[in-house]
Amino acid sequence: AVRMTFAMRGHQQIEIYSKRGTEADFTLLRVDTNKPYLDGHPPQVAGTPETRRYRARYKADHLPVGDWSDTISVTAQA
Repeated sequence: AVRMTFAMRGHQQIEIYSKRGTEADFTLLRVDTNKPYLDGHPPQVAGTPETRRYRARYKADHLPVGDWSDTISVTAQA
């Protein structure tokens, strides 16, 4: 599992996206209102480490606010 923490900086929501392994596009994981977020998805291939990339941005009134965060990369293994 990957545990993420983030600063809300006065915003009520944050949308978290990920790209796992060889996926071509980022997909929405969750719109969150409090930290931390735990990504408990198992690797796409059981027992094989996988690189996951994450990015996020704030939301207000169901609309995105500001730019994307920097993308972070981690290696996860079940």
